[in-house]
Amino acid sequence: MLIPAGVAYGLFYGLGFSLFAWGYDGWQLSAASAASPWAKLALGLPPVLVLSGVVGGLAAAISQAGVSAILWAVCGWMLGLIAGHLPFDGGNIWVWVSDRRLWGEIILPYDYAATVRTTLVVFSCAAAGVLVGLAESAAVQWAWDVGSGDRLRWRSYLVLLIVGVVAALPAAAIVNSLIDEPLRVHQVVVGQTVSAARNPAASDSVSEADLRSLRPFLDSIGGGYTSYFVSFGADTKSWHSAYVDLAFEDGFLLRCVTSGRHVIYCDDYSRRFAGWMSDLVRAGLYGERPWEEATVRRLKVGDEVLAVLEANRDYLAEEYVLSREEVAGRVFLTAHFADGAAMTCLFHGAAPVVAERCVFGE
Repeated sequence: MLIPAGVAYGLFYGLGFSLFAWGYDGWQLSAASAASPWAKLALGLPPVLVLSGVVGGLAAAISQAGVSAILWAVCGWMLGLIAGHLPFDGGNIWVWVSDRRLWGEIILPYDYAATVRTTLVVFSCAAAGVLVGLAESAAVQWAWDVGSGDRLRWRSYLVLLIVGVVAALPAAAIVNSLIDEPLRVHQVVVGQTVSAARNPAASDSVSEADLRSLRPFLDSIGGGYTSYFVSFGADTKSWHSAYVDLAFEDGFLLRCVTSGRHVIYCDDYSRRFAGWMSDLVRAGLYGERPWEEATVRRLKVGDEVLAVLEANRDYLAEEYVLSREEVAGRVFLTAHFADGAAMTCLFHGAAPVVAERCVFGE
C-alpha cells in the first residue's frame, strides 16, 4: 500500500504544481487574449506528473523521512529546471510544431536574465522539496490510517490530494513570481488597458497615462484581437520593458511598448508593415533603399534578402494585393501579384524590425 500511496501523493503534487504555476498563468494570458495561453501547461504537465509520480513512489518504497526529503529536494531541483526552461525552449518547440515555417527559429531566447532567474528557482524549489518529502511521510501514514485494511479508500486519496496540492503551493508560487509573472505581465497590462479604453466606466485600475497611449486608436480597437509577445526592450537583463502586438480581426495591427506595469506608447504597425513591404518591392525593382533614409531607422534588411529580391526582379510589380499573418510575434507579409506570383517576407523584432527572409512562389 505504501508505494501506490506514494505514487498518488506524487501525482497530486505534480498536478497541483502544474495548475498553480502554469494553469494560473494560462488563465491570466487567456484573459489577455494571448496566443497559445495554455502551451506551458500542455508541455509541462506530462513530464512533471511522471517525475513527481516516480519520486513519490520511490520515497514511499524506501519509507525513511530523511531519504524522502533528499529525493524530493532532487525532484524540486529538476522541476525548477523544467519551469525555468519551459517558456523558452518549450515555447520554441511549441511554435516549431505549430508552424513549420518557423522551424529552427529562436522565438524567445534563453538569455542572461532567464539564467539568473532559473538558478534562483532551482535552489528555491530544491529547498521547498525537503518539506515536500517530509510531508509525504506524514501523508502516506495518514492515508494508511484512514484506509481500510490493506487497501486505499476514497478518504485515503482525499488526504493525499489535500496534502500533495498544499505542498505544491510554495514551489508553484516561486515559479510564478520569478518566471511566469514577469513574462506575462506585458501582455496582461496591454489587455487591461484595451479593456479600460473600451469601457471607460471600468477604468479605475488603469492610469490615465496608460489610456492616453490608446486614445488615438479608439475607433480601431473595438473588435476581437490576439495578443503576441514580440520581444523585450533594450534592457533584456531586467525583463522590465517589452513590445506587444495586438492583431485585430479586421487586419489592424497595434504595437505597444510597455515598461513595468504600464503602457508607454502604441503605434499603428499595420500601416508600417505595409510601407516596409512596399520598400522591399521597390528595392527589388529599382535598387532603392528607402529604409536607410528614414530619420528613425526602424527596419533592417540584410544582404541575403536584397540578393533574393534582385534575383527575382522579374516577378515583382508595383501593383499587388497584400495579406498579413502573425505567428508568435513574427509577421508574415505576402504580396500577391497579378500574374499569379507571390512574395512572402518574414519580419521579426522591434528595434529595429528585421526583414529576415523573402520567399517567392505561387
